[in-house]
Amino acid sequence: MILRKDYNKNVILGTAFKGDGSFAEDCVIAVGGTKKWPMQEKDVKQMHFVVRNIEIFKKKLKERTMPNFYYVIDRSLEKSNLTRKDIDYLAILHFKRSAHLAVLEELGLNEKQTTYLEEYGHIGQNDQVLSIELGLKSGKIKEGDIIVMVGAGLGFVWAAATVKWESIRGDIMWRTLYKDKLRNIEEVVLKLPKKATIITGLASAEAQGLLENLHKYKNHFERLKVVTCLNMKEYDFFMNKEYENAYNNHSWFLSPPTRRAQKLGIKIVDFIPNNLHMAGTDKLMAEKEEDNTIIFWEQ
Repeated sequence: MILRKDYNKNVILGTAFKGDGSFAEDCVIAVGGTKKWPMQEKDVKQMHFVVRNIEIFKKKLKERTMPNFYYVIDRSLEKSNLTRKDIDYLAILHFKRSAHLAVLEELGLNEKQTTYLEEYGHIGQNDQVLSIELGLKSGKIKEGDIIVMVGAGLGFVWAAATVKWESIRGDIMWRTLYKDKLRNIEEVVLKLPKKATIITGLASAEAQGLLENLHKYKNHFERLKVVTCLNMKEYDFFMNKEYENAYNNHSWFLSPPTRRAQKLGIKIVDFIPNNLHMAGTDKLMAEKEEDNTIIFWEQ
């Protein structure tokens, strides 16, 4: 999903955000951050999310999730000079059906004005994009419709955006424009400067096609930095000792593939201890200070 200033198509009319810091330490990775550093060997097995008190966590979510969803939706609509009655389609994150239906009822919507992602499940930040894709395919989204996208994430945060949907370039639909802009991996990689940092997304947004082929271009870069969130596969560029002088892989979390690389003594992957809510900002500032070219590459 690309945002362009003054494009005047699929205009974002208004957005809203709400955070609740009381959740900040309810769901954590207890080791590897500033509170537990440096890591010890026994810490490796604890590199996963833990809900410290499940019952309290559930209670707080039950009390605050729905009110906060409605708050960001209403605030986003208010900034757009619209009301709930103007919503034509709701692109919302995937959660249990009863909660999904409760949101529809509260907003005065029906199931023809949304898509329940039961065949896909929750896929993180892509839920809303997938919902729009499916809404277009099914005909639920039409020219000029008002779409409200809404989601939530650990921390805890809730956010919404109101968009007026329009075709791109009149009768040329977005699929045609997308195909016109497609380039193969080699064509794009070889256009990148020798000193660069590639940042890729989480889970389904991880650029697997790029990462699977990255080792082929070791001679093009001067020690390329690759920032990943949670490596999904054992990619050659960090699993082969011969690439130790060609790549650095900075990972927000240690997944099974990256743990295996470290156990084999391959010095390419390292773990970034971080306060998660500041991770992205801190990394961007660090790269800016080093005068690196930064490329965001998602699947």
